[in-house]
This record gives sequence, C-alpha cells and structure tokens, in this order.
Amino acid sequence: MPAFTDVPDPVVGSRALGRIRYDLRRGPTRSPATLVLVGGMTQTVSSWGGQLRPLSATRDVLAYEARGQGSTTLDVSRVDLGQHVEDFVALVEALGLPTPLDLCGFSFGGRVSLAVAARHPALVRRLVLSGVGLDRGVIGRLIVDGWIAALATGNLEALARISLTDIMGPAYLEAHAD
Repeated sequence: MPAFTDVPDPVVGSRALGRIRYDLRRGPTRSPATLVLVGGMTQTVSSWGGQLRPLSATRDVLAYEARGQGSTTLDVSRVDLGQHVEDFVALVEALGLPTPLDLCGFSFGGRVSLAVAARHPALVRRLVLSGVGLDRGVIGRLIVDGWIAALATGNLEALARISLTDIMGPAYLEAHAD
C-alpha cells in the first residue's frame, strides 16, 4: 500500500524535509535486487497498479512519485535531472533498500535511471529502459515551461491541448483534427 517517507529537500533549505509517496511491495523471498519502477513525468504510484502485484510475486518492487508527481511534497521550484537523481538517492537511503538495485525507467524515468547509473554506479545492478528521449535542450525546456504555465491556470484542457503537438505524431493529429 502507498506510504510516505521524509527526505531532505535542499531546494527549500539545508534542513528542510519533504515527503515522497511510494509503494514498496515485498516479494515472498529476498531477490538479488529490489526492482525500482521509475515513472515518466506525469505518472504516479497508481500508474503502476497493474504491474506491482505480478512483479512482486518473486521479488521486492518499489514504485514512487518523484518531485512534481502525484502526492509527493518536494518543492517544485527546481525540477532538474540532477535534483531527481539526488532525490532518488535520498529515497533509497530513507527506505534502507539494499543495493545494488534493478531500475526500470519509463520516459523521463528512463532519463533519471540513466543519470542515477552514471552518477552512482554502485547503486545499480541492471537497467531496463523504455521510451527514453534525448535532452531536447531549449525546445524541451520551453515545452515544459508551457506545461507548467498551463497547469498554473488550473485548466487541464489547456494543458492537454498544448501537450498534443509534442506527444502525438503528425498522422494522428491530422486524423483527429476536430
């Protein structure tokens, strides 16, 4: 069942704490490594609901909500890849997970997983990556800034509309122009 753990939130201050929401399912026996599901930008613990039970049949499995996702309460004034990596390390330490870990990263979670492996190789045993995009530089930052501005208005339809051109291909957009 989902729970929360306190972790440092250096974005707010050196002694500040935030809370990360997670769901840690224990397998019937200890496996060589806990599997950590690292979700994409808009995923929550609930996004992994259909996978947690079958994956935990043979091993421990963790899904969590990163900074800016779901019910996690870490400050979002600085949401960059390096901060996501440090948040991940803080979560692993707070939960006392044995390392190395197996990481399964989807979309932005794949980028986080790759960065964790590059910056903290002793934490990672295996990587499974899906839908990982390259750094899009200024274009990517402008897209995310647009999403944040749309979210700030509280108009989810506006967010959905400005997201379409980035997440759907031209053929889909032409076929569904109305």
